[in-house]
Amino acid sequence: MRSVFGDPNKAPPPLEKLSPEAVVSVLWKGEGSLVEELVRCMAPHMEEGLLDDLKEKI
Repeated sequence: MRSVFGDPNKAPPPLEKLSPEAVVSVLWKGEGSLVEELVRCMAPHMEEGLLDDLKEKI
């Protein structure tokens, strides 16, 4: 932090506490989310129309 900001006291905190809503949003909608991964794994085992319906409902 010292090499980037000079004075470490002026540096922003390295981590930010997320609210419960933000955690759910990241898990549900974020890049590489749990839902995205589940849909990707299910895709080879579902018919195209059913998969599209599922994605719409999500």
